[in-house]
Amino acid sequence: MELAYISDNRIFTYRNGRTEEIPCGRLDKYKEALADIRRRTEWKTTGSGAKFMGTDRPSDDDESIRADITGIASYEGRLVYGIRLDESGSIYIRSLDRTDNDESLVISGKELFPGRMCCRGNRLAVSCGENYMEKHISLYELPSSVCREFTDGDSIEECPSFDGDDRLYFSTAGYARNESGHVTAVQHKSIAVLDTVRCSMEEVLSDERYDHLRPVPDGRGGIYCIRQTAGGVKNEDNGIFKDIIMFPFRMIKALGGMLNLFSMAFGGEALKSGGNARAKEKDQRQIVIDGNIINAERNLKDAESRGEKYPGIMPRDRVLLHVSAEGEEKVISCGVLDYLILSDGGIAVSNGRHIIIRNSSGEQTAAFKADRAVSLIEI
Repeated sequence: MELAYISDNRIFTYRNGRTEEIPCGRLDKYKEALADIRRRTEWKTTGSGAKFMGTDRPSDDDESIRADITGIASYEGRLVYGIRLDESGSIYIRSLDRTDNDESLVISGKELFPGRMCCRGNRLAVSCGENYMEKHISLYELPSSVCREFTDGDSIEECPSFDGDDRLYFSTAGYARNESGHVTAVQHKSIAVLDTVRCSMEEVLSDERYDHLRPVPDGRGGIYCIRQTAGGVKNEDNGIFKDIIMFPFRMIKALGGMLNLFSMAFGGEALKSGGNARAKEKDQRQIVIDGNIINAERNLKDAESRGEKYPGIMPRDRVLLHVSAEGEEKVISCGVLDYLILSDGGIAVSNGRHIIIRNSSGEQTAAFKADRAVSLIEI
């Protein structure tokens, strides 16, 4: 068994019990070019001259460089990866040999934001769109850039997964807008299936209480998916008098937090840069995953207190779920960030700190450190 995955915005492989980073040439060159520009122009914003001109500002280091790996897939023994570089996006193909720096471009464009992807034969299904809020399912015939877009509208479709040659499962959610056109609410995420021949779509799993994400068919009419509580973390404070007194202040704070959450969830970055040390420390404890605020530090301490051998950062109510063809639900694992159903029937689960591999009987066969590992694939 050999895996590849994204961790801390880098691509790694796991083979023969060892992890190894696979470089992304386009991403590295982009960062080098921006760093070079920064070095040549830093005199304008640093030093006594900049202070005299009033143009001095603190250095952001890598914070101002927006360069993200958005998804990976396996294609004919090679690696396909998607990236976002500021306001443009690209899809590349490269070797899984880290010493081979040759990369071929599939497609690139301004406001082209590829997301999660999967490959079957030479067909690459991608969640793609002009921004992070509206993404739709596209299908590429590799290695060409010929593309068909199958979904549209005021919605987001993500994480496609093939079921045979002509069917795709994915998660979907719609947006509610006010008269001014601003998004006021996001629907809970459901699972749908698309027939790429008939161009028909059917919702197969939906519950207003939950978001259902990252579906994978089991080959027997059922699906695996991640289930989490819709709407994020709820306020556990039941003090009515305190709630009344604090209501105006919480409204102001909530408004700012909501705008910042939308920016983090759909843009990947906070509205405010810089800030004091306490705010930065809080940002490191709290992360946004699939629209929910996750207190990674607290969840890790809870897992350690339960005596888990490989504690993770995800809440227990975010679970890997199997739904049979008859509709019977079974929780496979708790505290799941991402997962992969292996070709031998086993399962690889990322809990945000480790990847844990279990065989088809549920017995653990391997585990290794991998921070915030997502987009797990077999290679």
